[in-house]
Amino acid sequence: MKTCIYLTSKNIIKEQVVREFLNNNYQLICVESNSEISGGQPYGYDETLLGCKNRTKQFKENENYISIENGFVKLDKNTIYDIAVIIININGKNITEWSNKRYFPIEILKFPDINTRTRALVSYFEKNNETRYIQLKETINKFKIYLE
Repeated sequence: MKTCIYLTSKNIIKEQVVREFLNNNYQLICVESNSEISGGQPYGYDETLLGCKNRTKQFKENENYISIENGFVKLDKNTIYDIAVIIININGKNITEWSNKRYFPIEILKFPDINTRTRALVSYFEKNNETRYIQLKETINKFKIYLE
């Protein structure tokens, strides 16, 4: 019987990356979880990490899990990027790793209303899943040594 690992998301890209990472050596169960971040979209490193941790609150018995949270970070008025944090708790080892940054086009930052800007950022993010896939795959592969 394969060891069970929970993924705190039903997002297709996150699931694909995790399935490839686990290489059929574990049983993956995707579960809905809540980041508990107001508005649903984390901004900044602190909120992104908090959202990732909040998604794991449902685990009380040292279950094996992988939690992934993407957040937006605004560097200045012309620079905003997406970053992901991944927390893995497998076989009693708990490790946190940050991804590379994915920068957004400056045109999106021109929306004066934060809600409109957030919707545009999320839309851009969803249309560019290939770069998100690469971002998450590069990050999760840093954990390979913990599966051995």
